[in-house]
Amino acid sequence: MDIKFIGGKTVNAIVDVYLDNNLGDNIMGEMLINFLQKNDIKCYLLINNEFTYSNFIDKFSDVDIINNIDKEVIKEKAIDFYIRVGGSIFPHNTAADGIFRYHTLLQYKMMKQNGVKIFILGCNVGPFKSSIGIGATKGIIKTSNLITCRDKKTYDFISKIKKKDFFIFPDIVFSRKDLRKKNKKENDVLGISTYTGYTKELIKYNYDYTKMMCGIVNKYLLEKRNGKVKLFVFDSGYNSDYPTSHRIYDSVKDKKRIEIIDFSGNIYDFMDEFYKCSVMIGTRFHSIVLALLCNTPILPVIYSNKTRNLLSDLNYQGEIIKIQNCRDVNINRVTNSIINGIGLLDSIDNKILEDSEGHLNILYRYIIKNVETVDKK
Repeated sequence: MDIKFIGGKTVNAIVDVYLDNNLGDNIMGEMLINFLQKNDIKCYLLINNEFTYSNFIDKFSDVDIINNIDKEVIKEKAIDFYIRVGGSIFPHNTAADGIFRYHTLLQYKMMKQNGVKIFILGCNVGPFKSSIGIGATKGIIKTSNLITCRDKKTYDFISKIKKKDFFIFPDIVFSRKDLRKKNKKENDVLGISTYTGYTKELIKYNYDYTKMMCGIVNKYLLEKRNGKVKLFVFDSGYNSDYPTSHRIYDSVKDKKRIEIIDFSGNIYDFMDEFYKCSVMIGTRFHSIVLALLCNTPILPVIYSNKTRNLLSDLNYQGEIIKIQNCRDVNINRVTNSIINGIGLLDSIDNKILEDSEGHLNILYRYIIKNVETVDKK
């Protein structure tokens, strides 16, 4: 059911999404805005860099842009809700992350003091590479009126801070029924979600990761005479996966057998190529989620705790590659696993797909609770 507000009241929400021309974040952002607009809620998208937001905002002509959140904006726009959607919105990789988190906490407190309800959807916490800012993260969690998370580790963390108004559901992208296509696979097409690390903790693995992927790709094409490889660039913004993708591409002599598919804003165009893959290697978190949606066997590469937590929640005990161990990977063994489907992640319980709808369902309940409403007939 849609929401109808008594007395014709206009309800306004600030939507905060991390956008870097990143497929996963764009999917989550579009889902949230579509949900809010369906329920007649006016959306103000928080934007601080048009270069990375332009592909996203072009799809929503009736969404207004704001560049910052302060008392004047809240009063002028009559803001009722602040809604943040995203996965890794509480990283603790560096001291700078922690310092920034304290700034965010002050902003959240300011919003709450000015009557804005704060909803956070689909988050995970960590990795905890730095202890600075953990207190601020806890403060943000306490300040929120609603918070949903996507893994048990995060839920346990929140449960020690908050007594109520927090919930756990599988990643929100699992609920995208329109992306669950199964009938476009082509034979012997290996898809690879590539990754380039930019943080201090990950940049040191780029060389070994790329070298490993070059080895797997060339071995795969040698064994599969009619095989092809698609390199998927899930992020084409400031944290783009182009550097590793081009290194891998350049390592293959026959360019007719390999191509780079970049995300440039159109989810369905990107997914049309994704559907063709008969097997995947997934480094980006949402490449694993989408492969499971499409029933495509996938070999997960773990570069972050969010992937490790996902696999743990799925009770997955099969083949994995840890990014810090790429130098020691047996290329022949891994390629054999991919070709023969040995120990790959290839299915999930339908209950996960159903439960993933909980993020928006619970948001609906909290909006109803916080604004005087009646249901449309």
